[in-house]
Amino acid sequence: QQEEERRRAEEAQRREEQLAYDRMLLATYLSEEDIIRTRDRMAATIDASIEMSRINIDKLQQRLAEEHRRAANDERRGQAVSEQTLAEIANIQRQIEEREQYIIQREQEREALHQRYEADRLRFRELQQRNH
Repeated sequence: QQEEERRRAEEAQRREEQLAYDRMLLATYLSEEDIIRTRDRMAATIDASIEMSRINIDKLQQRLAEEHRRAANDERRGQAVSEQTLAEIANIQRQIEEREQYIIQREQEREALHQRYEADRLRFRELQQRNH
C-alpha cells in the first residue's frame, strides 16, 4: 500500500510539472514559428562558437607546422631539438585536442537543443489543437 501511495504521489508530481511546463510554453510562445526562431537563434550562437574554434584550430595547426619545421631544421643541422620547441609542440597539440573536444561538446549541445525545441514545438502544437 505504501508503494502504491508513493507511485500515485510521483505520478501527481509528474502531472503537476507537465502542467507547469505546458503553461510556460503557452505563455512564452505565440506560434510554432516562434519556437523555431528561438531554436535557430540559439543554434546560431553555438554554431558561431564552433566556427571560432575551427578558426583557432587552423591557427594552432599553422603554429604547429612552424614548430615542426623548426625541429626538422635543428635535426638537419645535427642539433638536438630544443626543450622549448618540444614543449611548444606538446602545448600546441594539447590546445588543438582541447578545441576539438570543445567542438564535439558544442555539437552535442546543438543536437540536444534541436531535440528539446522539436519536442517543445510538438507539445505546443498539441496544446494549441486542444485549445481550439
